[in-house]
Amino acid sequence: VRTSPRSRENSYDGGARTAVAHEWKLRMMATHPRSHDNLLDILLAHQYRLSLKFPPSQSFFRVVAVVFFARIVDGVRRSERYHVVGTNDEPHSVGGSICAERAALMQLRFIPDLECITKIVIVTDEADAISPGMLCREFMASHDRIPWSVPIVLGRSICRKCGFTVSGNVCGDANGCFQEESVADKCSDLFDTCTKGQEEKKNDEYDTPHDFIGTITTLRELFPYPSLYTRMTSKEAQIFGENHLEKELLKSKSKGKDLRAHLANGNRRHGDDSNVASYRQEKFDLTMLSNIMEENEGDQLSSSGTQKFDDSSKRSNQSNLNNRRQSSTSRVRSSVKSSMSHSLKATINFMKELREDSGLGLDMNRSDTGLLDHLTARTLRISNRLKPSQRRQKLIRLATEVTAMETNHSLSNIHPIRYGAAVLFSDSTVAIAAQKVALEYGCTLDAVGQLASVIDRKAIQIEEDAEPCRPILLVQCDQFGIAHAPFAQGRAFLTERGYGDCKILVHQRRQKNGSSSAEFEMSLQSIGDDGSVNSRKADSDLRLLEVGANDLAPAPPDIFGGLMTKNHSQQQGGVGLQIQF
Repeated sequence: VRTSPRSRENSYDGGARTAVAHEWKLRMMATHPRSHDNLLDILLAHQYRLSLKFPPSQSFFRVVAVVFFARIVDGVRRSERYHVVGTNDEPHSVGGSICAERAALMQLRFIPDLECITKIVIVTDEADAISPGMLCREFMASHDRIPWSVPIVLGRSICRKCGFTVSGNVCGDANGCFQEESVADKCSDLFDTCTKGQEEKKNDEYDTPHDFIGTITTLRELFPYPSLYTRMTSKEAQIFGENHLEKELLKSKSKGKDLRAHLANGNRRHGDDSNVASYRQEKFDLTMLSNIMEENEGDQLSSSGTQKFDDSSKRSNQSNLNNRRQSSTSRVRSSVKSSMSHSLKATINFMKELREDSGLGLDMNRSDTGLLDHLTARTLRISNRLKPSQRRQKLIRLATEVTAMETNHSLSNIHPIRYGAAVLFSDSTVAIAAQKVALEYGCTLDAVGQLASVIDRKAIQIEEDAEPCRPILLVQCDQFGIAHAPFAQGRAFLTERGYGDCKILVHQRRQKNGSSSAEFEMSLQSIGDDGSVNSRKADSDLRLLEVGANDLAPAPPDIFGGLMTKNHSQQQGGVGLQIQF
């Protein structure tokens, strides 16, 4: 059934969009070089932006995203260019805001024959190009139809050639509302020929449009170190985590046997990080835990003042400790177990139960009072006398254990993956938090975000007589012991609040010999550009990386001019400090 242009403009299913895009379609069908496609696509995005008379009620700042995609109809890929458009909006509680990119991508759920997204164009009221925020990047990274190399075109509001402007300051009033006369003039001139660009061009066969291109980047550049669960379903992520834990527990048993045989032969422990000092070895290394216990017990005794020892008893305890260190393996374990504090006993029991748990994860219905007491202690510390690898391992263990705090909650079964976070400060103290899942997933409190108040309090000296200290190492883990980079809220907090120098622990896949850097980045998730993933067959051989928080958020959105941004095309400095286990 054919419809007239008038009926299409008034139709419910995109008539307004058809009217806005009319001039763009005419220009796209006219003869023009392929290099003009990005110029014309940005003009289309600005046309949509200028059609929004009122800005969002909180930021007074418009953002428009146009998502171009390809479709397959009857088994054949159509040659037409399809697109959807979205804009940002905000409630009075800004935490519930939605970005333009997510608003546009949601519409694609109603397109069953969608093949892939071919381009994303983003424009704003700002004169210069603005990069997407962390939530936008994280959502795009999770979309299984967005290739990691898809071009993301960020548009300016001022022509690079002639200076023609359609910025919010020029078109809007003090409240950001567009004036009809001003916008009408801008819209009529938007698709006109750029006078200066026309003078510079060498071919007179076609007109030169205004150049609003700011920069062109990719999703891979905007969102480095994504979670290993990116583009997996919740069930696939659970299977991946269980397979990884099963593999690591088998490795731990094998290494434990080798270590016991090594000690039984009278050999001293060697300090190879890839063997003895690994995270799984430290769980069952009672000699190392005895050293940590000694420091913890000393702190507890000095702070409480409930137990006092004279000089002779101290000398006796030191002598006993030296004898224990020189005894055989069996005597070491016996003496350590007898003097170990309640919190460390709970940790050992918990990790042993985890190792022997047939379900490979934490028992959702189990109540481990000793473990919770240990994790909710007033002060947690990691000795600065430990090796860097041992400190990393202990921090990972704490972040993994804290996920157990949510197992007894009535909402614990809402999602199969639970997250915990631990941050180490420069004063050797540790703060921990667990993700608080909500019935509506968007209301969930992420683990890293709950550490924000503790980090700020320590850094800006809210407490009297407290020395300022900085977060130096942070990790977010699931119940399977896999370290994930902070999610969008955590990345934004660390980089926008001045904690970009904090180191972050993340698990990524091992790079295979002979593979390129680009191939390695793609192999981190075992996901192709088509979004396919197989968690059962995926290789769970992981390595631990230590990266800076700033590396997690390259080129942050500088909406109010208060941030130092990087060049989008700047190559990342390697893949961080690699920690081999």
